[in-house]
Amino acid sequence: MSYDNLNNALSLVFRKLKMPSLLKGAGFKKRNGFGASVSDIVFMLLSSCFYRSNKSIYGNFGHSDRVPVCTSKSSIYRFLSNERNNWRLLNLKLAKEVIDSFTKLSDADRRYCLILDDSMLESRKGKEVELLSRQYDHVSKTFIKGFNCLQLGWSDGVSYVPVASALLSTPKEENRYCEATDSIDKRTSGYKRRVEAMSRKPNVAVNLIKQSQNTGISADYVLMDSWFTTEPFIKEIKDIGLDVIGMVKPLRQRYQYQGQLLDLHKLFKAIPNKKSGDIICSAIVKTKGDIPIKLVFIRNRN
Repeated sequence: MSYDNLNNALSLVFRKLKMPSLLKGAGFKKRNGFGASVSDIVFMLLSSCFYRSNKSIYGNFGHSDRVPVCTSKSSIYRFLSNERNNWRLLNLKLAKEVIDSFTKLSDADRRYCLILDDSMLESRKGKEVELLSRQYDHVSKTFIKGFNCLQLGWSDGVSYVPVASALLSTPKEENRYCEATDSIDKRTSGYKRRVEAMSRKPNVAVNLIKQSQNTGISADYVLMDSWFTTEPFIKEIKDIGLDVIGMVKPLRQRYQYQGQLLDLHKLFKAIPNKKSGDIICSAIVKTKGDIPIKLVFIRNRN
């Protein structure tokens, strides 16, 4: 696709998603009122993701007629480092616009879900990165130097929309290689993100889900992996008003079944009428805290 065609397509999407209005609603401002508008700068930053080039953002646009926005690359970095710009709120509002467009095309009985997951971001060469920490990677079973990226997405079973994310360090001070700067204004969203990075992952996950609900993003349940599927976390999600679908690890958790407290292994043996297909058996049980759940045992052919 030529530059002009790509630029016209991105401009159309930018207008359809009401980006100037969303930026204003999220409180985006420049440190000074001169030069290009906030909307123009964000359009340039988003456009740079679609160009195949080994140049920097400013190298693509700073000295060309493509997007005549910035007179210096420092204006880009000042904008990106402005701790008062609430990128989390912008992401939530943008996701709401996209999701509303999808739901208009869906049947009334379609079910929507929030998907919660996390991944490791390794930073081997970082020495003075704020809140860089020692993280345990459950995939490689090793400790790495980096961050844990917590991600919340939305899906209708066909499409996937990123809703919000949080870059997590660790609550343990002894595992942090570098502390957060103390010169930042405590009233800004940048300071709140730094405090959040030092919070426990389940607490941050619940806050992300609450923020998505407060923004008006509709969902019927939360889909998660076995790390999050614990009784305290399920209770917090249920209190928000959402159901939970997740994998369960065979840990010490006990379930109430026919007047007995059984772990997963004993529960599996106690359920009658097992089948030979992918779904072996299922049972309606309760956790020790009286949360009713349906456990489904499947055959992992992998």
